[in-house]
Amino acid sequence: MKFKCWSFLSVVLALLLAFGGLMVQTLPAAAQSSGPEGSARERIKQMREGALERTYQRELNWLAAQEDHLNNARTLAGKTREWLKKASEKGLDVSALESALDALDAAIAAAQGHHDQAAAVLNAHAGFDDAGKVTDPAAARETVANAHRALSDAHMTLKKGIIDFRQALRAWRDAHRPTPGTQPQP
Repeated sequence: MKFKCWSFLSVVLALLLAFGGLMVQTLPAAAQSSGPEGSARERIKQMREGALERTYQRELNWLAAQEDHLNNARTLAGKTREWLKKASEKGLDVSALESALDALDAAIAAAQGHHDQAAAVLNAHAGFDDAGKVTDPAAARETVANAHRALSDAHMTLKKGIIDFRQALRAWRDAHRPTPGTQPQP
């Protein structure tokens, strides 16, 4: 009976050791992540640099879109000048609209100045390489912050100028709208 007890214990012990050996071999494999190798700090650094690169690209896209908005505003001003000339030839008083159009031209010029400043900052791409990858995180943050500020200033300046012009145009149209029962002016 002693022999059976010792043999049973030795078999159980052997199984436990074998099972423990399997667990030791599989634990490191299970603990490894399938993501990029490196410490948590390195992954955080990569995430921050990725965010800066996406922000830089977003600012470049905004710059291109804003160029279109500035061109559209110039087209609006040009067509309005032609319309004002025709209205003036018909004898209508367009002096209020001409001054509003001059204010719009000034707003377009100021917005273009801010836009050019943003373009210069983005074209210098301090902190970024030619492919838009971060080389110096501090300089890259400064670049996107300065570009955003200049683009935002350009946007707000142009927006205010167009809103003011539309209000002046609406007031002029309301003042020159024919009243019911009267003939419109030629």
